[in-house]
Amino acid sequence: MHQRAAVVFPGQGGYLPNALTAMAHLDEVAEVLDQVDKVAAEAGTASASALLTGPRRTFGGLPGA
Repeated sequence: MHQRAAVVFPGQGGYLPNALTAMAHLDEVAEVLDQVDKVAAEAGTASASALLTGPRRTFGGLPGA
């Protein structure tokens, strides 16, 4: 049996910052966040994944390095 999970967010203004940090490494979550960020960029809005997964860790001042 294939198990499925759903992440449900309440209405506007009702999110928990960094709510997906612990799950951001999962391929399925990363794929959805990538899609959401692409749509946000097309609409000219900020990245949703940054709000849901927290700031990127940096090393030596280089993002993601």
